[in-house]
Amino acid sequence: MFTTFSALVAAVILAIAAVGKLSKPRQLAGVIQPYGLVPRSFAMPVAVTLVLGEAVLVVLLPSGFAGWIAYGLAAALFLAFAAVTALMRRHGNGVPCGCLGPGPDLRLGALSIGLNLALAVALAVSAGLVASGFQAGGVAFSGVLRTSAISIACLYWLTLYAASVIKAVNERLATGGGAA
Repeated sequence: MFTTFSALVAAVILAIAAVGKLSKPRQLAGVIQPYGLVPRSFAMPVAVTLVLGEAVLVVLLPSGFAGWIAYGLAAALFLAFAAVTALMRRHGNGVPCGCLGPGPDLRLGALSIGLNLALAVALAVSAGLVASGFQAGGVAFSGVLRTSAISIACLYWLTLYAASVIKAVNERLATGGGAA
Protein backbone atom coordinates (compact mmCIF):
# COMPACT_ATOMS: atom_id res chain seq x y z
CA MET A 1 0.00 0.00 0.00
CA PHE A 2 2.85 2.41 0.90
CA THR A 3 4.67 1.67 -2.37
CA THR A 4 1.51 2.22 -4.40
CA PHE A 5 0.81 5.47 -2.58
CA SER A 6 4.34 6.88 -3.05
CA ALA A 7 4.24 5.86 -6.73
CA LEU A 8 0.97 7.72 -7.29
CA VAL A 9 2.12 10.87 -5.49
CA ALA A 10 5.37 10.96 -7.47
CA ALA A 11 3.62 10.18 -10.76
CA VAL A 12 1.12 13.05 -10.32
CA ILE A 13 3.88 15.51 -9.35
CA LEU A 14 6.00 14.45 -12.34
CA ALA A 15 2.99 14.58 -14.69
CA ILE A 16 2.23 18.16 -13.69
CA ALA A 17 5.90 19.08 -14.14
CA ALA A 18 6.22 17.38 -17.54
CA VAL A 19 3.01 18.91 -18.91
CA GLY A 20 4.18 22.36 -17.77
CA LYS A 21 7.50 21.95 -19.55
CA LEU A 22 5.99 20.42 -22.69
CA SER A 23 3.51 23.29 -23.03
CA LYS A 24 6.36 25.45 -24.41
CA PRO A 25 8.84 23.01 -25.99
CA ARG A 26 10.90 25.70 -27.74
CA GLN A 27 11.68 27.26 -24.38
CA LEU A 28 12.85 24.08 -22.64
CA ALA A 29 16.51 25.10 -22.73
CA GLY A 30 15.53 28.29 -20.88
CA VAL A 31 14.54 26.10 -17.93
CA ILE A 32 18.08 24.68 -17.61
CA GLN A 33 20.36 27.55 -18.72
CA PRO A 34 19.89 29.91 -15.74
CA TYR A 35 21.29 27.28 -13.39
CA GLY A 36 24.68 27.37 -15.10
CA LEU A 37 25.30 23.70 -14.27
CA VAL A 38 25.79 22.58 -17.88
CA PRO A 39 27.36 24.31 -20.86
CA ARG A 40 24.89 26.34 -22.94
CA SER A 41 25.13 23.85 -25.82
CA PHE A 42 23.92 21.04 -23.54
CA ALA A 43 20.96 22.92 -22.06
CA MET A 44 18.41 21.68 -24.61
CA PRO A 45 19.52 18.00 -24.55
CA VAL A 46 19.49 18.04 -20.73
CA ALA A 47 16.03 19.68 -20.66
CA VAL A 48 14.62 17.16 -23.18
CA THR A 49 16.14 14.26 -21.21
CA LEU A 50 14.63 15.61 -18.00
CA VAL A 51 11.14 15.92 -19.48
CA LEU A 52 11.33 12.50 -21.13
CA GLY A 53 12.52 11.01 -17.85
CA GLU A 54 9.63 12.59 -15.99
CA ALA A 55 7.16 11.32 -18.61
CA VAL A 56 8.56 7.77 -18.55
CA LEU A 57 8.36 7.68 -14.74
CA VAL A 58 4.75 8.92 -14.90
CA VAL A 59 3.94 5.71 -16.78
CA LEU A 60 6.30 3.31 -14.99
CA LEU A 61 5.55 4.19 -11.37
CA PRO A 62 1.81 3.51 -11.14
CA SER A 63 1.97 0.59 -13.59
CA GLY A 64 4.45 -1.36 -11.49
CA PHE A 65 6.43 -2.10 -14.65
CA ALA A 66 10.19 -1.97 -14.02
CA GLY A 67 9.54 -2.49 -10.29
CA TRP A 68 12.19 -1.24 -7.93
CA ILE A 69 14.20 0.34 -10.76
CA ALA A 70 11.42 2.87 -11.44
CA TYR A 71 11.20 3.72 -7.74
CA GLY A 72 14.97 4.07 -7.53
CA LEU A 73 15.14 6.34 -10.58
CA ALA A 74 12.32 8.51 -9.23
CA ALA A 75 14.05 8.71 -5.84
CA ALA A 76 17.29 9.77 -7.56
CA LEU A 77 15.42 12.40 -9.59
CA PHE A 78 13.78 13.98 -6.53
CA LEU A 79 17.11 13.83 -4.67
CA ALA A 80 18.72 15.65 -7.63
CA PHE A 81 15.94 18.28 -7.53
CA ALA A 82 16.67 18.83 -3.81
CA ALA A 83 20.44 18.98 -4.39
CA VAL A 84 20.20 21.51 -7.23
CA THR A 85 17.81 23.66 -5.20
CA ALA A 86 20.17 23.53 -2.20
CA LEU A 87 23.14 24.41 -4.41
CA MET A 88 21.34 27.37 -5.99
CA ARG A 89 20.15 28.56 -2.59
CA ARG A 90 23.63 28.26 -1.08
CA HIS A 91 25.09 30.37 -3.86
CA GLY A 92 22.33 32.95 -3.44
CA ASN A 93 21.08 32.31 -6.96
CA GLY A 94 17.45 33.46 -7.19
CA VAL A 95 16.82 31.40 -10.32
CA PRO A 96 13.19 30.38 -10.94
CA CYS A 97 12.84 26.64 -10.52
CA GLY A 98 11.58 25.81 -14.00
CA CYS A 99 9.51 23.06 -12.37
CA LEU A 100 6.54 23.82 -14.57
CA GLY A 101 8.51 25.00 -17.57
CA PRO A 102 9.44 28.53 -18.56
CA GLY A 103 6.15 30.12 -17.42
CA PRO A 104 5.53 30.33 -13.66
CA ASP A 105 8.20 32.05 -11.59
CA LEU A 106 8.32 29.65 -8.65
CA ARG A 107 11.21 30.47 -6.31
CA LEU A 108 12.51 27.53 -4.38
CA GLY A 109 13.95 27.34 -0.91
CA ALA A 110 14.11 25.20 2.20
CA LEU A 111 10.48 24.10 1.81
CA SER A 112 11.02 22.67 -1.66
CA ILE A 113 14.25 21.00 -0.54
CA GLY A 114 12.37 19.34 2.32
CA LEU A 115 9.45 18.24 0.14
CA ASN A 116 11.77 16.77 -2.49
CA LEU A 117 13.88 15.00 0.13
CA ALA A 118 10.78 13.53 1.81
CA LEU A 119 9.53 12.19 -1.50
CA ALA A 120 13.00 10.84 -2.38
CA VAL A 121 13.11 8.95 0.93
CA ALA A 122 9.58 7.55 0.44
CA LEU A 123 10.50 6.38 -3.06
CA ALA A 124 13.82 4.88 -1.88
CA VAL A 125 11.99 2.95 0.86
CA SER A 126 9.47 1.79 -1.75
CA ALA A 127 12.33 0.66 -4.02
CA GLY A 128 13.76 -1.36 -1.14
CA LEU A 129 10.40 -2.93 -0.32
CA VAL A 130 9.77 -3.90 -3.93
CA ALA A 131 13.33 -5.19 -4.43
CA SER A 132 13.03 -7.35 -1.30
CA GLY A 133 10.00 -9.11 -2.72
CA PHE A 134 7.25 -7.03 -1.16
CA GLN A 135 4.22 -7.66 -3.34
CA ALA A 136 2.55 -4.44 -4.43
CA GLY A 137 0.96 -6.18 -7.39
CA GLY A 138 -2.67 -7.11 -7.06
CA VAL A 139 -3.43 -4.19 -4.75
CA ALA A 140 -6.40 -2.42 -6.33
CA PHE A 141 -6.14 1.33 -6.70
CA SER A 142 -9.03 2.24 -4.48
CA GLY A 143 -10.76 5.57 -4.86
CA VAL A 144 -9.51 6.69 -1.45
CA LEU A 145 -5.92 5.80 -2.29
CA ARG A 146 -6.05 7.62 -5.64
CA THR A 147 -7.76 10.67 -4.17
CA SER A 148 -5.27 10.85 -1.28
CA ALA A 149 -2.25 10.55 -3.57
CA ILE A 150 -3.55 13.18 -5.99
CA SER A 151 -4.42 15.48 -3.08
CA ILE A 152 -0.93 15.23 -1.59
CA ALA A 153 0.65 15.88 -5.00
CA CYS A 154 -1.57 18.93 -5.48
CA LEU A 155 -0.67 20.16 -1.97
CA TYR A 156 3.00 19.79 -2.91
CA TRP A 157 2.54 22.17 -5.88
CA LEU A 158 0.19 24.49 -4.01
CA THR A 159 2.66 24.76 -1.13
CA LEU A 160 5.54 25.63 -3.47
CA TYR A 161 3.39 28.14 -5.36
CA ALA A 162 2.05 29.78 -2.19
CA ALA A 163 5.56 30.07 -0.74
CA SER A 164 6.73 31.69 -3.99
CA VAL A 165 3.88 34.20 -3.99
CA ILE A 166 4.48 35.12 -0.34
CA LYS A 167 8.20 35.55 -0.99
CA ALA A 168 7.54 37.73 -4.07
CA VAL A 169 5.09 39.94 -2.14
CA ASN A 170 7.55 40.32 0.75
CA GLU A 171 10.36 41.23 -1.66
CA ARG A 172 8.16 43.79 -3.37
CA LEU A 173 7.12 45.33 -0.06
CA ALA A 174 10.73 45.38 1.14
CA THR A 175 11.82 47.29 -1.98
CA GLY A 176 9.05 49.85 -1.48
CA GLY A 177 6.85 48.58 -4.30
CA GLY A 178 3.28 48.56 -3.05
CA ALA A 179 0.16 47.33 -4.75
CA ALA A 180 -0.25 48.61 -8.30
